Amino acid sequence: MKQPINWTVLVRIVIKTGSLFVTLNILWAVVQPMQWLDKVSVYNRLVPGRLRFGYGVQTDPKAVSAILLDEMFADHELSGSLSENMATEYRIGIFGASGIWGYGLNTDQMISAYINKGNWTLPDGRRIRAFNLALPGQSIPKDLLIMQRAIHYKLDAVYWFIDSISMLRPRQIISSPIVSTNPADFYNLLNHYPIDLPDAEKPTRSPNFLDQTIIGQRAQIATWLQDQLFGITWLQSLQDFTPFVNVHIYQGVTHFFSTGDVSWAGKSYNQSNFDKNIFMWDALEAGNQMAHDNHTELTIIVGPMWGASLTDANISYYPRWFLTDFLTWFNEEKQVYHWTTLDWRDAVPNSMFTDTAFHFTAEGSQIVANRLVNSLLLPSQTF
Repeated sequence: MKQPINWTVLVRIVIKTGSLFVTLNILWAVVQPMQWLDKVSVYNRLVPGRLRFGYGVQTDPKAVSAILLDEMFADHELSGSLSENMATEYRIGIFGASGIWGYGLNTDQMISAYINKGNWTLPDGRRIRAFNLALPGQSIPKDLLIMQRAIHYKLDAVYWFIDSISMLRPRQIISSPIVSTNPADFYNLLNHYPIDLPDAEKPTRSPNFLDQTIIGQRAQIATWLQDQLFGITWLQSLQDFTPFVNVHIYQGVTHFFSTGDVSWAGKSYNQSNFDKNIFMWDALEAGNQMAHDNHTELTIIVGPMWGASLTDANISYYPRWFLTDFLTWFNEEKQVYHWTTLDWRDAVPNSMFTDTAFHFTAEGSQIVANRLVNSLLLPSQTF
């Protein structure tokens, strides 16, 4: 005979379960364990440190895109590199967007990898050791947030690759989520190095109570767990990205023209609504001051791009007038602020670009690595 449902018992179970869940969420919000858990990582302990920040695209199993700086740096080889050997190293950090990160390339094909495999030494005997601190996303504030952390890991020099799109002042949060997910670091940056950003571009200063509960941090918790589990795959292969094979969308293209406007992150620009202040010169100067304050050499590099050597070419991101205006103003600003700069737009041949005007092949990566080393070993020459 079927037993009747004991609704009293069932209600008690629901109430107790709900009370326990609410209590756990309140305790979680008060204790905030993710503040220290994000700093705990299997990388640099049980498995080797990551050679670049995780970016979860085209990997199997998928490499998680950690976007909290504590977790990103706990995973990265930079945080495990502080040792007595530092005295014998000339440590350089390489910053930039997806092309410099090595989009479409294995970790042994990155710019930093080619530098390290070369075992180059300076005249004083120190070995040049490069760290890939780039991260996909065209956002100057994103680079500054990473640089603000990284520069305290005893970097001797910083090479910062930029492009005109990443310099656009509006829509910086959309361009890179780490701007909004690290508000304490962001406002610490603004307190030390004022940068003019619209209020709409600034993240909320502090999360609300719900954001600090298990419910509010469920994505953060899941990301951390998946990131640690990926360490097994990382230990086996030391690879975190499925490389491109024969991807050359610009192969045989000599020129093509975009429209007269520039569209980026939902906003359109043309020469009639365009002026010098739309670019973040103050952010470049913030990086310059940050390096100076930490006794680190900074070189700002206009990075490689397809079509740079074609006088009549417009790349798919913007027309020629946009690049021309940017370079004119960039050269003016570098004189005002005394930046050390390099123009490497045409460093990589057009035939070596892959799926975009900024992503290049392993051969292109090696060319950039050799140029960077030569700029160190032969500083009196122009590269």
